[in-house]
Amino acid sequence: MVQEYLAKFGTATRADFDKLMLDKISDALSQSQKRNFVTNLLQEMRRKKMIRPVKGKRGKGARWELYKYRENK
Repeated sequence: MVQEYLAKFGTATRADFDKLMLDKISDALSQSQKRNFVTNLLQEMRRKKMIRPVKGKRGKGARWELYKYRENK
């Protein structure tokens, strides 16, 4: 889902991912647990070199892109 979104739009913020995924995560989790799930998913994908922060920016306001996206431009 994350990769498809990034392939379509190029980059995305954390808020974009929250809108995309929070309502799809089980309601058995609290809102805080859902946000942690998204955080963990993004970090795991970053470690596996599937996605990366745009121009190395991290933290609040960071934008994410597919790992190969910038190399193909």
